[in-house]
Amino acid sequence: MQPNIALFQHVPVTRVVSIANRKAEDEDRKDAETSTGTGTDTRYRISSHEEADPDGIETRFICRFKPSMEETLSMHNMNYDYHTVRKAYKATFTEEGLDNHMIWTSQLLFKCPVPKALQEQVRLGSTVMNDFATQFVDLVPIRTPPRYGSPTTYLPPRLYSDGNTWDPKKEWGDNHLLPKIVDSGRWENI
Repeated sequence: MQPNIALFQHVPVTRVVSIANRKAEDEDRKDAETSTGTGTDTRYRISSHEEADPDGIETRFICRFKPSMEETLSMHNMNYDYHTVRKAYKATFTEEGLDNHMIWTSQLLFKCPVPKALQEQVRLGSTVMNDFATQFVDLVPIRTPPRYGSPTTYLPPRLYSDGNTWDPKKEWGDNHLLPKIVDSGRWENI
């Protein structure tokens, strides 16, 4: 149960682009072509809120769209820790499992933003051919142990401006790179 409850808690991430991918993007700019944005060489690093990419401040999944292989970062519909604070509970999750009565943690709700290059195709329905979908999504969970204790220990800056007492560098280190997508456990072709 512990690995699953961690999926309810956000994790800030930063994209780390390989040197080969940066060179290819620079060449694309020189040729005045749009970068493919396939994400094949993009890695992700768990970071602090301040270091995180704007779309990676509150995420938990990497969403890879197929067949284009473009990637976006998931967004929770609500912040479960903040909801726990508003309900005046002392902890979102407990190691003893005394949290199973809290209805707001009974469903894991999040969304995967559709990449800009695919939005028009999806909007028009042109990705469905003969009643079969041609676009699929892989969900790659960003796996970390759950955070126990007060839900105010690690809220994102938009919800809590007094600072957090939970330190991601202490827990995960300065350079915690996530495994490559091909090496990660994931749900494919959703």
